Amino acid sequence: MSTYMAKKEEFTRRWYLVDATDQVVGRLAVQIATVIRGKHRPEYTPHTDTGDFVIVINAEKVRFTGKKWDSQTYASYSHYPGGLKVVTARQVLAKHPERILLEAVKRMVPRNRLGRQQMTKLKTKKTYYLGTGRRKTSVARVRMCEGSGKLSINRRELQEYFTEDKDRSAVLGPLELTEMRNRLDVFVTVEGGGFTGQGGAICQGVARALKTMFGLPTDASEEETVSSSMAKKLRDSGYLTRDGRMKERKKYGRKGARKSFQFSKR
Repeated sequence: MSTYMAKKEEFTRRWYLVDATDQVVGRLAVQIATVIRGKHRPEYTPHTDTGDFVIVINAEKVRFTGKKWDSQTYASYSHYPGGLKVVTARQVLAKHPERILLEAVKRMVPRNRLGRQQMTKLKTKKTYYLGTGRRKTSVARVRMCEGSGKLSINRRELQEYFTEDKDRSAVLGPLELTEMRNRLDVFVTVEGGGFTGQGGAICQGVARALKTMFGLPTDASEEETVSSSMAKKLRDSGYLTRDGRMKERKKYGRKGARKSFQFSKR
């Protein structure tokens, strides 16, 4: 009798919904890793992906035992001198709560192509929408997800980063237009230019991320829905269009941008 070896086309995958509320990270990760690897199936084959899909909700409500919130650390290295970054589990929970469970499961699967393929079957409820905005020489990269209305710019609060009301209004414009101000968490990384240019870049980046979330209708005959109406509001408001105006800089040796030298006949 030969040993049975499973093949991908011989079985169907199932979906499991897991509520992580008040669950211990390590114990829950063991169960999830068992399912996505397929070790709970009688036809489990080590070199074949026989696992099932797992959807985790409330990943930010997991818990650690003991003092692991401060003792458990996560390290990343950029392979440059001084590029080692180490953060605690409490810091990860504040910024990327789903990463805690993902890292725990990732360390329980093989470190090869098969393990990376198995990790794709682990889904978290929170979905991030990305957008990039530009204004003058400023570039803003926006990442948003469902939340309670948090907004951080370069890891600082909106009121702390922008001191003028016009810049704050520019950033909040697309969110207030779509009535999503208190329903989304927005994280922005912006660089280059001044505060006015950065405000315009963030405005366009937020609008583009919202466009990805709602989706603009591609067919003119498509029925009017809440998502399509929100996308049309963004398109008609002009937030999706880049403002190409640029201040002309002062020329070297002259008094201004276009102020020429005084003409003299002598």
